[in-house]
Amino acid sequence: NNYKLNNIIFYGPIEHHLVPSYIINSDIMIIPFKINNIIEYVDPVKIYEYLYFKKNIVSSYWEELDQFKDVVYFYNNDIEFEKAINKAFNNPFKETKNYKKIIKDSKWDNRLKEYIRIIKK
Repeated sequence: NNYKLNNIIFYGPIEHHLVPSYIINSDIMIIPFKINNIIEYVDPVKIYEYLYFKKNIVSSYWEELDQFKDVVYFYNNDIEFEKAINKAFNNPFKETKNYKKIIKDSKWDNRLKEYIRIIKK
């Protein structure tokens, strides 16, 4: 790779079964999506994986992610990104009521119940 940074490691693609060990051994997780018309309606699955492992997350912001506002450090530009990274790195993960609700609601059994409820309408 072309990146030479002492405090960041770029691994490239990781086999799916190894992903949890990489998350567990990471300090913070980032979701640096470039915001466009497609992304604005995406609910990134990786955010749930990161939260499950109680990792601080830094993410670009789009409206779909409002439900995560108390468990994710958002940014809209380079300066905010740096500030969010520092906050995420220097603060312990907080298990808020919203965090517990997100984890509960995101379990597949609960998601399936919600899908069935919507379909029956």
